[in-house]
Amino acid sequence: MHGQHEDKPAGPNTRRCGPRKALLVLGALVAAGGGVAYLLYWLLAPTLPRSLKSHIGPVLSVAFSPDGKTLAAGSAAGLNHPGEIKLWEMASGQVKATFTGLTGNIQSVAFSPNGKAIAAGSDVGTIKLWDGAIGKELVALEHPINTVLSIAFSPDGNTLAGATAQDAIKLWDVTSGKNTRTLKGTIKGRDRPWFTSVTFSPDGKILAAGCGFASGGGGVTLWDVASGNEKATLKGHEEIRSVAFSSDGKTLAAGPGTGTGLSANMDPPNYNPTVRLWDVASGQGKATLHGHTGSVFSVVFSPDGKNLAVASRGKGIGEIRVWDVASGQERVALKGHTGRVYALGFSPDGKTLAAGCADLTSVDEVHRMVRLSFPGEIKLWDLATRH
Repeated sequence: MHGQHEDKPAGPNTRRCGPRKALLVLGALVAAGGGVAYLLYWLLAPTLPRSLKSHIGPVLSVAFSPDGKTLAAGSAAGLNHPGEIKLWEMASGQVKATFTGLTGNIQSVAFSPNGKAIAAGSDVGTIKLWDGAIGKELVALEHPINTVLSIAFSPDGNTLAGATAQDAIKLWDVTSGKNTRTLKGTIKGRDRPWFTSVTFSPDGKILAAGCGFASGGGGVTLWDVASGNEKATLKGHEEIRSVAFSSDGKTLAAGPGTGTGLSANMDPPNYNPTVRLWDVASGQGKATLHGHTGSVFSVVFSPDGKNLAVASRGKGIGEIRVWDVASGQERVALKGHTGRVYALGFSPDGKTLAAGCADLTSVDEVHRMVRLSFPGEIKLWDLATRH
């Protein structure tokens, strides 16, 4: 069954105390298969859980619903289990639904702008859409190329874009499931590019995609959505792992990194990538943000456009830095993760930052070496308390 709704009573992990009182002690972790991924929530509001446990496999993608009441999280596949998408009700901390049916790692999840549909893409080349209210599968978009690394809805909700690990961006009509356009960029390398991240501008007029080459290098391509024509290329980067528009559409952030998804095992020695902010209208660089250690896995603007959160590999464990966009100064570094931070997402009110991670606390050395059965976690950081 592709959509399974769950109605669980509040358990020992649910916080019942007020925001100024002590949190309840976490219950025991529930083991399943080779590993357990769980969600850790760091919130001050009462009745919200400190932790939720249900995912199996590292959490690679997160997305809030437009009303902020639901969090979607996509996880990696393991030897004995497929990747899956779970919807968490933020108010109760309960799992609303579990969506399966995609094989491989769930690289990207997204809500439609009206919040009624959820899309997910996997690294075996499949994209599916579900009705978020009843869990019914709406349409499956079978991709002709074997890896989908990123998906994004257009602001009007009619089009879904998918970035592939080869040299194409695909656009589909959400209702019919038909491929309406294929976009290819002009950034050249010694081999074919792979597109790792895709996003629409807030007004829906521009599509941006980051790419890289196995031989090194990369950049960002901007297309005019109406015509499909390339508008600009933003060069001077290493391979781009993540791109994001500011809320006013005037600024584009691009984060570089090596490899793709779980396959990004190693960085070159002393690899300290620079995140760049670009002026979309002119194609000129606005700022460079230094200080990240290792590949950047995710960049995301706060809803008001004032802050940029960046997740990078760090020195053995993931790190998150939050930057003031206007000044280019670092506001805060969020520490405490035990594994890589793969994905970031702001709540619609901008108060909470969700981080999808791998948690290596209880993973033995053998499994760390062969990359099997990694648990995972999602932390939700209350930025007001982390200055």
